[in-house]
This record gives sequence, C-alpha cells and structure tokens, in this order.
Amino acid sequence: MKYFNTYDLIHDVITGKIDYEKHLKRITHKEVMENLKRKRATIPLSKEFFITDEPLEEESFAKLPQNIKDKLNKIGHEINHADNDTKERHLKTLLKLQKSYSNVPAIYNYITSIYAYLGDKEKPYQMIIKTRDKFPDYLFGKSALGDYYLQNNLCDKILEAFDNKLEIYTCIPRKSKIYHISEVRAFYSLIGQYYLSQNKIGHALLCYFLLKKIDAKHPPTILLGKMIVATELENIYKKITDCSRH
Repeated sequence: MKYFNTYDLIHDVITGKIDYEKHLKRITHKEVMENLKRKRATIPLSKEFFITDEPLEEESFAKLPQNIKDKLNKIGHEINHADNDTKERHLKTLLKLQKSYSNVPAIYNYITSIYAYLGDKEKPYQMIIKTRDKFPDYLFGKSALGDYYLQNNLCDKILEAFDNKLEIYTCIPRKSKIYHISEVRAFYSLIGQYYLSQNKIGHALLCYFLLKKIDAKHPPTILLGKMIVATELENIYKKITDCSRH
C-alpha cells in the first residue's frame, strides 16, 4: 500500500518546496494499522502503557540531598541554552559530583551532553559506553548510544543500543507501566529511525503518530516526520532508476 501521493511528492521536489507536514497529514493511524494487519506484520505499540509529564525520579537520584538535586536540575534545564563558558562551569561541577555520587546515572548523562555540546569528538562516546556499562538498565544511557549511532549514520545499529527490544515496555519493563514523556520520546524517535533503516515506513509512521500526539512541534517529532518522507522519496527514486534501466 502506498501511504504517499507519488505525483505530489515529485511535484514538490521539482518546485523545491517539500511540505512534509502536508504529506504526513494525509496519512491516518487507521490506514497504517489496516495495512500492517493485511501484511500480517508485527504491530508496533500493541500493548498498553502510560505516559506522564510528572517527575519520575530514578532511585539513586531520589536519595540525593535536596540541594544536590536542585543543583542537578538547574544544570539539566540550562544545558541546551547555556553559553560555552557556563557549560564549562557546569562540567567542572558535574565531574566533582560524579566522584561523590558515582551511583547516579543522570550525572553521567549530563556530562555526556556537555562534552557533545562543547564539540569534543571522543569523550561523548567514551562517556556513553561508560554509562551503559555501569548502568545497563538506564534508559537514557541506551538512548544516548542510539543517538550516537543516528548521528553517525549507523541507524541499522540503533536496535543494538536497546538490547534488540522494539518496545519501551520490553526494553525497560515496569510494574506500573508508567514512563516519562521524555523517556518515550527518546525511545520511539530512535526506534522510528531504526524502522526507516529497514524501510519499514508503516512501523515508523506509528512511532511518528505517538510522538506527534505527545508534542507535534518537538524537534525529534519533526525530524522523524521529515525522514519518513525522505525515505519514501528515496524509494520513488529507486523505482524510477530501476525502470529506466529496463
């Protein structure tokens, strides 16, 4: 089944104005589900789980003194927007905290992020591996490795970062079935990219629909949507090229 109008996509390419949102809006969750069922394909997101925007403190983080929690939360909120001098100061603080609270994975995650923002080519990956080895069940550690693969055009390896699990509730099972919005976004934005590396556009679309429901304007949502359309364009180009050869 074709999810996209080939003529409209080619027209947009010719005019140099690809309206990604227009093409994605035409596709419904229902038609994707029906198509996957007809193919007898595995259906992503087939089990119930709950998404919350309320804080879900990791156990070791919850046990920290309140002043340390406040300090880490402040750093977490500032990382994306701070200038390099501020990032450098935060990095020094985090490295000190890491020595005193070596069992708190969030500290490692923040250190990784700052190294990446500062443009270091080696330390982010070193920290990612260190975090994965020390905290094998830490979802953001897995996500950081998956994002590293994405940024380095190794999308077919993304699944390895999540222990070959395609669903958040099998990757990190919880009795409560409750996951924070940031966890769900990090997981399914990357799993969606993995599906695209396997040319499973229907599966990627279901991940996109979930992300869009959470926050349609969030960068990972927009990126996955654009990559879905780009993958379809690649498929169209391949078909045209194959036809011209025969």
